[in-house]
Amino acid sequence: LCGVNLLPHEIITTPLRKAVVIAKLSPEGNLLWHKSICGTYSSSYAHNLCQMGDTAFMVKVGIELPFDVGYGQYNNLYYLDTLLTGNNDYLMSTDSIGEYIVNAFITFGYDGDVIEQHFLCVGWQDTNGNTLTPLFLGQNTMDKMFCNMFSSETFNIDSEGNIYVIRTSNDRKFNPDNGQVWSVVDGTIGALKIMVDGVHALYYYLTQRSALWNQQIFKFSPHFDSLIAAVYVFDSTNNQDPNTTIKVHDFKIDSIGNVFINLQAINEQSPLSISNSDSLIVDMSAWIPTMMLKYSPNLQASAIVQLSYAGDSSSFVVPNIIYSLIDNKNNSIYLSGNVNWPSSISVDGVTYGDDTLNLSRHDAYWIRLDKDNLRFLSYGKARAGEVGEIYELKLTTHKNRVFGQTIFSTSINFNDHETNIPNTDDNAFLIWDNEGNELFLKNFNSFSLNNSVSSPNIIDSVVYLPGTLYSNATFDTITTQSWGHSYAYIAKYVDPEFMVPYLPESERLAQSIEWDQELQLSLADSTVALTATSTSGLPVKFACSDTNIARVVGSTLHLLSEGDALVTASQPGNSQYRPADPVTKLLHISSTGIAQGERPVLAVYPNPARDAVYYTSSEQVEEIKAITSTGIVVDVPFSGGKVDISTLPNGVYYMTIVTEGSIYKHKIIKL
Repeated sequence: LCGVNLLPHEIITTPLRKAVVIAKLSPEGNLLWHKSICGTYSSSYAHNLCQMGDTAFMVKVGIELPFDVGYGQYNNLYYLDTLLTGNNDYLMSTDSIGEYIVNAFITFGYDGDVIEQHFLCVGWQDTNGNTLTPLFLGQNTMDKMFCNMFSSETFNIDSEGNIYVIRTSNDRKFNPDNGQVWSVVDGTIGALKIMVDGVHALYYYLTQRSALWNQQIFKFSPHFDSLIAAVYVFDSTNNQDPNTTIKVHDFKIDSIGNVFINLQAINEQSPLSISNSDSLIVDMSAWIPTMMLKYSPNLQASAIVQLSYAGDSSSFVVPNIIYSLIDNKNNSIYLSGNVNWPSSISVDGVTYGDDTLNLSRHDAYWIRLDKDNLRFLSYGKARAGEVGEIYELKLTTHKNRVFGQTIFSTSINFNDHETNIPNTDDNAFLIWDNEGNELFLKNFNSFSLNNSVSSPNIIDSVVYLPGTLYSNATFDTITTQSWGHSYAYIAKYVDPEFMVPYLPESERLAQSIEWDQELQLSLADSTVALTATSTSGLPVKFACSDTNIARVVGSTLHLLSEGDALVTASQPGNSQYRPADPVTKLLHISSTGIAQGERPVLAVYPNPARDAVYYTSSEQVEEIKAITSTGIVVDVPFSGGKVDISTLPNGVYYMTIVTEGSIYKHKIIKL
């Protein structure tokens, strides 16, 4: 890698391996400031960013320090844009760092200034308090990082400022001939020794034999002054299979400190007990089970969520849970993932408790659970096409809507619309309501493989959509330009509707159109302002049935020629109001206006019709009847310009309309 570019500014130009760039952009996409951590022959890994109130945020970075082979022309470390040049520039004292791998927890103000930073490294002690030396069998950088640092790709901060960190653990010597994993020379581990800033140590004392593999949760006080609580996820006495691994996908903390962790176990075939719980068990009958665990603030495991396929129980696969989201405002937690089962087995959907989610092979989904008792509330899905596949789904929620980003291959079905991208992958932006009704889809038209997406972020009317593309992409009218192999993006989508809560149609308010205006006009008038308004205050839309007679621009009627036409006022509603019944008026244009003694005109529409027809008349309507093709007279209810024909059988009718001075007959077709 020759450099990192954050358009339109070049950030780093020195040769490097893996770098971290922390940057702030304006809402218009302009670079405001940046900080970089990189080395010419060492690596840095950014794991997550967490907001801390309204003034600061914390970033967790894994750093492979370069000074194990000495400083020199080809081995430098830039820490927050500052070049470290000698032995006095160590981030921690060397005797507190195992193999020069360290975690940096850096707190920034939104102006880019560093408020606070702490450096942590994991070490070991035996049961007698002696320091244990790790033996890296493979001499692999990634092995070192997993052994000496908090290696999960996420961390989190609760409302009190306590810091939660996940660590993948593999602390016990078990196979000295393996050559690809790490172990400890002396297998009698008594405690984990966590060095903070090379100054003080925090200890986690093991109460049972260390497992071959596991995940640990650590809860630190603000500023890493103390270790409040820590726990292994699984009971380590059962975790003795060297081929089994665990991956934490993400974890969230709610407003009262409950912790929700999504994780996946691979290859283990016997049930697993959850540590620090009242006999919670993981069903390991599937080959790669995924689950969500709920912990209290003191890290007591209280509940487990596992999904399964309905139908063929012999499958070794299960629905995937890759992401979770907490919405404290509606007391819900959302889980998202995708489903993929072999075509050779019969699956009827996905089950959660007594509820079944109607999902098909290769779909993506989200489910909404009550955050307190994990009771099923609702679900939504993105449906793969007949030959398509949806790989992942990341979410956010806002005002009773669910916003998602996903990657799909070939085709995706959403809101009765199918998007096809032959022989490649694409990114898509989707919106549901909280009940899972499909509202909106927009795809990026990137036509490339190996894309990735992150969770959307929404502020008022703006949705920010981050991800990675491997080619040019078009979103609406904006086309991105790729440089090199891949690039990250932030797409910005604006809709004023997002600023108000979305309500199901049954809960929306009624509205009507008020329009006290006669449209008996003279051609000499040229233009006329249409005065219809809605009781909701939402803007009214107008349309003319014959654009040769008159045309509508906004709320202005442009008169073009003599004749008759219909002008309709409508209001389609929004997330708060139901659509208003349209109001139609007869437009009559003459050369001089209304002629004396001119016969009143009546119009009936639409034709054919399903449930109702509408009428306009310059005289008071006194009676309306429908006559069948066989001569049978049928009373039909009418009021306010609307005739209800919903109860009539389908067929041809003659509508008789009696006004103050005339009788009109109109032939209509009921569908």
